[in-house]
Amino acid sequence: MKRYNGKLLNKALAIAVTASLVLSLTPAAAIAGFSGEGQRDVPSFTDSSAADDETRPEPSGAAASGSGDAAQGDAASSSENAQPGASSSGAQAEGSQEAPSGASPGDASASSGGSGAAPEERPLSDLTKLDLVEVDPVSREDLVDMLSSDPACAPRSLLSEKDAAAAAFPSELDGSKIEQISVHWITPDTTEDGDDSRLSLVPGNDDKFPVRMRLNMALSGEHDYEAGDIQVTVPKSMFKTRDGKATGPLSLSVPEAPDSRALFNYTDMGDYYLLANTRKLSAATSAMFEFTAKDLVPHTIVDGVRADNEPGYDKAYASAPFEGTVQVTTHLGNTISMSSNKIDCTIDTTEKVTGAHKEATMLSEEWPSSWPAELKPENDQDYIYVDWYTYAWISGNQAFDMKVEENASTDRSPGTVLLGYRDSSSGTLYAAGDSDRTEQTLQTGAYVSPGTAFGGHAYVAYPKANFQVNNTYKLDNKVKYTLTSADDGTVTEASATAETTYSPVAFQVPGGFYAIEKRGDGSSTKYVDGDVEGIYGYALNQLRNGEDVDLSYRISSHAFTMHATKDPAGDEDDPGSYNKKTVNLKLVDDETRFNFADECLSAADFRFKSVQVDKPSMLVYKKFSQSGFGYTGNSSSSTNIQAGSYGYVYDNDPASIPVLYVYGKTETGDWARYASLDWTGGGLNAVAENGASVSSSTVSFPEGVVDYKIELSTNRDGIVLSAKPTMTLKATDAVRAQVEELYADSAQPTTKASNKATLTASGEDGAEYGQMSSVGRDRLDGASLAVRQTKEASYESDPGERCVNIHYRTTVYEQSNLTDMASYDQAIGAGAIKAENEGTFYDLLPHGGRAHSRFRESPRRRYRHGRPDDRELQGQRPHAARGEGEALAIPQVSDHPRRRRPFRLLR
Repeated sequence: MKRYNGKLLNKALAIAVTASLVLSLTPAAAIAGFSGEGQRDVPSFTDSSAADDETRPEPSGAAASGSGDAAQGDAASSSENAQPGASSSGAQAEGSQEAPSGASPGDASASSGGSGAAPEERPLSDLTKLDLVEVDPVSREDLVDMLSSDPACAPRSLLSEKDAAAAAFPSELDGSKIEQISVHWITPDTTEDGDDSRLSLVPGNDDKFPVRMRLNMALSGEHDYEAGDIQVTVPKSMFKTRDGKATGPLSLSVPEAPDSRALFNYTDMGDYYLLANTRKLSAATSAMFEFTAKDLVPHTIVDGVRADNEPGYDKAYASAPFEGTVQVTTHLGNTISMSSNKIDCTIDTTEKVTGAHKEATMLSEEWPSSWPAELKPENDQDYIYVDWYTYAWISGNQAFDMKVEENASTDRSPGTVLLGYRDSSSGTLYAAGDSDRTEQTLQTGAYVSPGTAFGGHAYVAYPKANFQVNNTYKLDNKVKYTLTSADDGTVTEASATAETTYSPVAFQVPGGFYAIEKRGDGSSTKYVDGDVEGIYGYALNQLRNGEDVDLSYRISSHAFTMHATKDPAGDEDDPGSYNKKTVNLKLVDDETRFNFADECLSAADFRFKSVQVDKPSMLVYKKFSQSGFGYTGNSSSSTNIQAGSYGYVYDNDPASIPVLYVYGKTETGDWARYASLDWTGGGLNAVAENGASVSSSTVSFPEGVVDYKIELSTNRDGIVLSAKPTMTLKATDAVRAQVEELYADSAQPTTKASNKATLTASGEDGAEYGQMSSVGRDRLDGASLAVRQTKEASYESDPGERCVNIHYRTTVYEQSNLTDMASYDQAIGAGAIKAENEGTFYDLLPHGGRAHSRFRESPRRRYRHGRPDDRELQGQRPHAARGEGEALAIPQVSDHPRRRRPFRLLR
């Protein structure tokens, strides 16, 4: 047989030792074998082109001339050291450890294969006798020559896929045997396909997901396996994205080398993982490994199920196969190997458009300045314009193409022109010229998350010659979306049609309406039965302690007065007949009550402290040349008013604002004027009278005022008047007695304080045009505290220790019925409540758990359910779930974070 000379053999050995050092493998696992008593023989390197009549020696035969006793002694020694029964590798542990991906593909451990005698080579009895220092470096050319001329004797991990197949190592030799190696899926099929080797998945969304697989192997024989003798290789990834990049990083159930706490560890070899035993294992060994391909995203992977009978879609896509190969170095240094079955995976994704929406967002009788200037027609004054907005609903997890077809043609309005279409997401503008329709491709082979998408604006012009005043016209528009899924070629469509009304008028008679709304106001508010209440979380604590409480409210009123300013002799259809008469408005705030009493509070128990009057907003009645928000004059709520119609809008001219007069009265006195507020000059000119004071636009009343009012006169189209009054509820004996009754009935008492605001409109002759009232309420609570404990756990596996680490978090919440943190801090500062700053936990650990002797406490404020009123004292302690018995942990927590040993274990 052809053999390598001693120099080249030493070079090969040097390579093997170097590779083993890089991978933290023992040199004994990398070198083929040793001779001598208790040592392995070095096999001869046979040429892969040897004559057919050359045969391998039987496993029971002598490895070399004159070494039969040594070989027999070695076998006997192995038998004595072998375990009496099969042993499990214990490679599987709960959880998984993700492998890093930065290793170089060139790193590899090597083992030699082949068998036969080598009488012309001097046996090596000890690793130290290899004179590696004097061996010449091996060039890449030498390595390539060695691999190409005799792959069977080259380091196994350096073989190419082709060379590995050519080597054709046996599965049984030298008294060692690979019984079996197999892989199968742990993750179940979404849809049953009758093929156990293929995982068929149909994900229902585009969320990341994992797949899990398991590798089982079993060895038998007469000789134990040293560390590094058993090597298993698996591919590093089996999934690729649409652009050919690897995806789904593989996690393994064993630690990464050089961690040797487990029976096996792994090494990243670039394109695959190499798993090797870290300690001596018995001749009869079985092992099981689990792998997880993580973070797979459906739309990034080509669909595995193609549409039937669709040209170009007749091939199904599957992942790369997953398989394992085990390679074992026998006690004589020979190699046996076996590969598993192959498994793969298909992912069936879908994509479709499920609906479309169309609406008119704007109608204008003149060219809209916000539209793209390049679309403006030369005779722009001859058209009215409508902005039609559209979008689609999409669903699925596959890349797709999307087209939109916009159709502005309608029998209702001949001569309609689609000026252009703008895609909202990309901003691309498609000009349609003089056409009434357009079809555009919005995207190709891309993916968009499910929901609403592909919004766009169709800019449409309608000839004014088609419309006459005092008539109503219906305008419509149509859109169709066409989606083609990129992988299976499925086509879905969705269409929508919308209408809008155009009613051009010469003039509309203005409506007349009066409205007022009073709401509670505080540091926080709450909707109750359609009203807004101000919340005063510890007001009853203050009253109980003899402290007065200030309560505020908000008032907003609308007066559409244009109809009342018409000249009695004028024509209501003539705009010139209006703004000829004056309307008087009066806002009165009175009838203050506490604790649901039927009778109003007296001057002894409360007073109005102040009122902040906002600058009034004036309204003007006009024709809308472009649709927009305004008031119809029949409601205090704004609405969309179409072009060609009339409505009320805000007028920013301060000269139109009337002077406001603020009055007040005591319980027994008459109305007295306390201030005048004048904004007609642009700024505020405020004058205080009769012992009142004015700061900005806030009028502060003298002691004893129990009612106030604001008066004004105007001949303008309308006015919006707002104010914020503040009253003081006094902690009198009568009030405190009611508070004590509330505390006697509940540990968390609550009640309300209210007053009423009334808006009255009248004419110059005193005739009343309208009157509206509204009651505002504030809620007064008694603050209280309680505690609540929660407990949660998380875990992580430790493959090296073969255990699970459980992290417990026990949290005690200090809870209050206060609804905001500001009130909580104020209540603490005022002494209404006292914070809990320390406590003791009693924590019974799970059976078999062992507590680590460290504890971390971190008191902090925490927001829960939108309520920043919980104060959290939190402790964290990790446990290692192993050992026996139960333990009671007793940590003590204070408001000063620090590390300590705060508990003892009671057995």
